[in-house]
Amino acid sequence: MLQKKIKNSTSKPCNKVQTTTYEAASSKYSAVLKGYYNDPFLKYFVQKVESRSPLINRGYYSRVVALRQYIDLFFKSLDNAELIQLVNIGAGLDTIFFWTSERYKNVNYYELDFHELLIEKTDIINNAEELKKFLKYEETNINDKKKPKGLIDCTNYKMLPFNLNECGSIEQKLIDHNFDFSLPTLFLCECVLIYLEIQSSDILINILSDIMKNTSCIIVYEQVSRCVYIYIRGI
Repeated sequence: MLQKKIKNSTSKPCNKVQTTTYEAASSKYSAVLKGYYNDPFLKYFVQKVESRSPLINRGYYSRVVALRQYIDLFFKSLDNAELIQLVNIGAGLDTIFFWTSERYKNVNYYELDFHELLIEKTDIINNAEELKKFLKYEETNINDKKKPKGLIDCTNYKMLPFNLNECGSIEQKLIDHNFDFSLPTLFLCECVLIYLEIQSSDILINILSDIMKNTSCIIVYEQVSRCVYIYIRGI
């Protein structure tokens, strides 16, 4: 029933960049079904179950496991932190929020992506009890006119509609969603910056570096020619 609902959604992403998230989700799920790694949440976000080649499965296994390892390293380096922020830029249908929330109780998660895709993801989460149980709501999360209706905006998970081609406005977007620039923060860009002009990606990274007032780091996972690189930088 859930997959049918996704398929009939009226808020489908409208360009080729946005639709790559479906291919990524399907490829990751192929690796999960083959036993490469565990992700009990991904099934809710997959439109079509497809079997990928061993090479593709191994590639996505390496991608997911590498990112998870570096997320763990960041959190473990801040054992005494009362609260850590994780900002996933261009998250798509990723399940990092659920994986992280299961492992760490001191994380506030921010997710930036196109509005249409966030609407669809919200619909999926709200229709799956296994996902919805991770959301923490307080009275202050209700009736904020600055925030778009129909998107998840709770204490530990906030969706921010955002076009990365307008990356100069990211600081104000974070402010509007109660982001705390004084808290330790991990920024994650997984196969995102490759779709931007070099100037735009430089602006984005420089802004993030300038606005943070505490321990922060950015993890960038990108394809470069036939190679894949993980770039880690303190900001």
